[in-house]
Amino acid sequence: MKICSQCSETKPEGDFYKGRPECKTCTKARQKLYRDGIVPVIPERKVCPRCRIDKPEGEYHRNANRPDGLLAYCKLCWSEMERLRKYGITREEFDRLMLEQEGACAICTDPFVQSPHVDHDHQTGAVRGLLCDYCNHGLGKFRDSARNLRRAIDYLSR
Repeated sequence: MKICSQCSETKPEGDFYKGRPECKTCTKARQKLYRDGIVPVIPERKVCPRCRIDKPEGEYHRNANRPDGLLAYCKLCWSEMERLRKYGITREEFDRLMLEQEGACAICTDPFVQSPHVDHDHQTGAVRGLLCDYCNHGLGKFRDSARNLRRAIDYLSR
């Protein structure tokens, strides 16, 4: 059984297209609206099907392909699902890393002012820690290469 993200009804798995949070009935209704040229109306509040909390529209990412103009899941649930999908870490593991790093970047040690990036080894997929935006992009610019970083340090030390 699964809960539809649109009508909030509990239905058998067979009533859903594979990987979709909304049931087939709601999917077909949404597609008809778009075929008829009807622009989605964004609700003021919505219940997230994962945490089941009624939240204001600002708690959801925008998505023009949805009938209500919003993603099915709230931002917090969406982030947790994406983190688990991409890096294989749960909310508890993320919180443990945050606690170990005392709420600061693993490289520059500045406290996080935005949501941190999960840094991982691109070859093994192993999570190394949490980084601020600047340090995460910096490692990416150096292509995660210790050799390139050493050369940059040598350059800066001249």
